[in-house]
Amino acid sequence: MFTGIIRRLGLVVSRRDHRLIVAFDPEQPLSVGDSLSVNGCCLTVTDAADAGEFSQVGFDLSGETLAVTTLGTWNPGRRVNVEHALRYGMGLDGHLVQGHVDTVGTVVAVEAAPDRSSWTYTFAVPEERGVLLAPKGSIAVDGVSLTIVNPRRESGEARFDVAVIPHTRRETAMLHLAPGDAVNVEFDILAKQVDAQIRAYLEWTRK
Repeated sequence: MFTGIIRRLGLVVSRRDHRLIVAFDPEQPLSVGDSLSVNGCCLTVTDAADAGEFSQVGFDLSGETLAVTTLGTWNPGRRVNVEHALRYGMGLDGHLVQGHVDTVGTVVAVEAAPDRSSWTYTFAVPEERGVLLAPKGSIAVDGVSLTIVNPRRESGEARFDVAVIPHTRRETAMLHLAPGDAVNVEFDILAKQVDAQIRAYLEWTRK
């Protein structure tokens, strides 16, 4: 479990077949078996080695992970958001993020406010996922905890905006996002549970 508050940026060293290596400066010592969120994907550390001030951390990738996330398209040099797993007793500054990517979305637009006090990012996800988008609700995009603004149907898609302050843009890989880029999207766990329960109820009552 994670919070979506990113305090570390990593750099993809290599990504080949079912193997990923990321270099970053960890908040704490890493052990094999630890969980890390890498651009919103919960991955298990399989090996870690010091390389100067950075650690090179290896992960094994399942076919499912490659199929339902953007991870299969990553190339060396890509900047990625990294978050250590939440531990009991730690503060919850963002929202509860599982690291289970629900769908791949697309960046539609990135617009700066006239005074550059914030940036508005517009994302698109499959239309049927629109029921999980609530105004002022939480969402994780590439592992970053964000607040949904103006969810809507547009051009056969579900779209929503998020307002990003300079700190968030500067300290995460959102700085490098541009229209047309693919992103990992995880919907709020509460929204998914309510949707699943309603669907189950409706299916049960039809019998």
